[in-house]
Amino acid sequence: MPCGDCTACCTSSQFVHIEPDEEDTLAHVPKELLSTAPGLPGGHVLMGYDEQVTGTR
Repeated sequence: MPCGDCTACCTSSQFVHIEPDEEDTLAHVPKELLSTAPGLPGGHVLMGYDEQVTGTR
């Protein structure tokens, strides 16, 4: 996924919050990396870390 100037998140075991209106981002993130964001309204997800996927940045 294109991260622009991003320098951490998916390569340092952090979770990335993705809002429901970020349709382009959601279209590029593998579904197996997404999970429901606790404490937020429906549609908000977190992208988790996966060392096998991060090389595709």
